[in-house]
Amino acid sequence: HMIVGEPPFTGPSAQAVLARHAIDPVSPLSTVRSTVAPGIDRAVSRALAKVPADRHATATQFAEELERARMAPEGVPAANGRRSPAVWAVGTLAVLLVVVGGWWATVRLDGTRIERLAVLPPMELGADPDQAPIVQGMYNGLLTELGQAGVRVIGSLQSMLRYQGTDMTVPEIAAELGVDAVIEPSVFWVGDSVGISVRLIDGRTEESLWSHSYDADARNVVALYREVTRAIAGEIQAALTPTAEARLAESRPVDPAAQEAYLRGRFFADRLSPADLDTALAYFGRAIAIDSTFAPAYAGISWVWVAKRQMSLSPPSEATPKAIEAAARALHFDSLLAEAHEARAWAEGWSVQNWELIEREFRRALELDPSSGALRGNYSHALLVQGRFEEAEAYADSGVALDPFNGRLQAFRAVIYGATGREELAREVFERLARAEPDNVFYRGGVLGFRHQAGRYDDVVDMLSERLTAQGMAPWADSLRLVYETDGYRTAMRTLGDWSAALNEQGLVPSTAVARFYTWAGDVEGTLTWLERQYEERHPDVAYIAPTSVNGGLAFVRNEPRFQALLRKLRLEWALEQP
Repeated sequence: HMIVGEPPFTGPSAQAVLARHAIDPVSPLSTVRSTVAPGIDRAVSRALAKVPADRHATATQFAEELERARMAPEGVPAANGRRSPAVWAVGTLAVLLVVVGGWWATVRLDGTRIERLAVLPPMELGADPDQAPIVQGMYNGLLTELGQAGVRVIGSLQSMLRYQGTDMTVPEIAAELGVDAVIEPSVFWVGDSVGISVRLIDGRTEESLWSHSYDADARNVVALYREVTRAIAGEIQAALTPTAEARLAESRPVDPAAQEAYLRGRFFADRLSPADLDTALAYFGRAIAIDSTFAPAYAGISWVWVAKRQMSLSPPSEATPKAIEAAARALHFDSLLAEAHEARAWAEGWSVQNWELIEREFRRALELDPSSGALRGNYSHALLVQGRFEEAEAYADSGVALDPFNGRLQAFRAVIYGATGREELAREVFERLARAEPDNVFYRGGVLGFRHQAGRYDDVVDMLSERLTAQGMAPWADSLRLVYETDGYRTAMRTLGDWSAALNEQGLVPSTAVARFYTWAGDVEGTLTWLERQYEERHPDVAYIAPTSVNGGLAFVRNEPRFQALLRKLRLEWALEQP
């Protein structure tokens, strides 16, 4: 603020400013005032880095870098060897700037800039169930292009559906999301024609600032997204990066039938049920049969196999090679596709604990799509298992800030709460999510796990008994309750572990569930045996043993040589160094 005359983040409310502080990059000072010395620009940019590890370690380091900035831009000392007044002032105030790091979060109410947008659900969504995948796909396509162009878009379809048919006014929606303006879209795909109409609405006054309609041949649907994106970016005066400019300028035609098959595949893939994932694979396969170079469909296939592996619907020995191959093909045909880089991180990196590859691919994906809340939330767990707790929580927070009503991202953040010793807060989040979506297996599993950690054993046995009964195993449920009432919780969990181990041999229960029940029983031998089985299977969940052994249910085996050997195989030795 002292150097260029304004703070780096502004907005219509304190909430909006704080959200921007958590998410948005700081523009170089020289973009606002060209006379700022490059050395000062670099020093301040480093001090404002989002990731703590990227900042100066101490105020002294910051002051020393600013001291070096007294050199002229060409590397020649200033006249007479003296500091310029600007450099002197910056050097004098360096420590103050570090100590009061959050002081720039002031609110400017002049409303002169539009920096963050929300895109409402298309009016056509839900009008025709058969067309829902197409409408939803066009909406997601527009959001993806806006995000990859660097336009700050808040929310995904999951978050924004809450506003469909709402009585809330645009200013109320904008205030809730912390955005400056709202885009109201309308889309259509009829035969060989596609079209998008957009209206830009001021988030404070509800004034219509701009509107336009675009249409194209269905083969040019990607070019249509990019034309609309460029127009919106121009209207809000967004500064496009060279990568974004290149992406918007290039768009090859796609076969309409391949695009439609891909959109339907993406629609079913997002549902995550076993049947829906199979349907998604069939649609993605159809898209590739029509166009063998269609990169998004390959990325979709990789993502489905990763999901099947994660959910224990397919063994890693089957899912991982298919996921890796599809991700490689996606990158071969489009190296600027963010989801292809993320797919490689999950498919290849996670399967062999290649944390360097995971880091590189996620970072590249974030460069290409910085506005993706889902991408940030997924990356947070790659950081979590490596013990980078502060960074993990920062990315999880920024993911939720970008997509505030996305339950999956809230659950991802809750897992980090639990892994850092805040089990009660994590349990509350999962309880709330499970009430909203009682059929969501992930949320139910989180509730179950955190109730166990809270010592609410009656609730755990009740939930497990209800699940067994719902699966047609009422006699098992009765037996579980009887063991619990007569021999206690640990014996009941060990019994459940023995049952699950037998069912695992028949391929009916995943090794992750068996390990969980032996862990809850406090059974050292059973826990280690089934964690080792997970590693042998290359199940992705085995990596979570590192944070769980530090702040969680695996602390009781941390000192076991077999467990420590397993951590070394996973290249997660950091957990061995924790107190």
